[in-house]
Amino acid sequence: MRVLIISDTHGQDGAIMEICRREKRIDVLLHAGDSEGSEAFYREYMRCVTHFVAGNCDGFCRLPSWEVFPLGKHTAFLTHGHRYGVFGAQVPDALTAAARENGADIAVFGHSHIPLVEEKEGILCVNPGSLARPRQAGHRPSYAVMEIGDADQAINCRIRYL
Repeated sequence: MRVLIISDTHGQDGAIMEICRREKRIDVLLHAGDSEGSEAFYREYMRCVTHFVAGNCDGFCRLPSWEVFPLGKHTAFLTHGHRYGVFGAQVPDALTAAARENGADIAVFGHSHIPLVEEKEGILCVNPGSLARPRQAGHRPSYAVMEIGDADQAINCRIRYL
């Protein structure tokens, strides 16, 4: 299973076309908030399973602030992060605690616009950074691709840059 993880696109949606040219097959799209109303565009363009949560810039939308769902034999906790103390390139304890309380072994979040893949207390934590307004050194738009093995369910997750 190939999972594309994006966040903080802020209505600037053209990058998804370049990502799809590069990545070929995507089975699941996770958007960790601040899509600013672009959910229908992504659902139609990607034509795969999609999960979206509301970010602090998503205003009065009907998206949930967090969601828990299976990814293969794993369980993912998807949130934007602003309600869990996400700031900079760190994984706050409140985020891993929320993931654990919901039975998740994967926590996907955004908000900081800084990419990160880190295992913390047995939970794989992934922040894809931002495609629209990157804040890390070099300021390159970023996203993550997670591959989950069919047979062994092993996870390989990497940050990629445009």
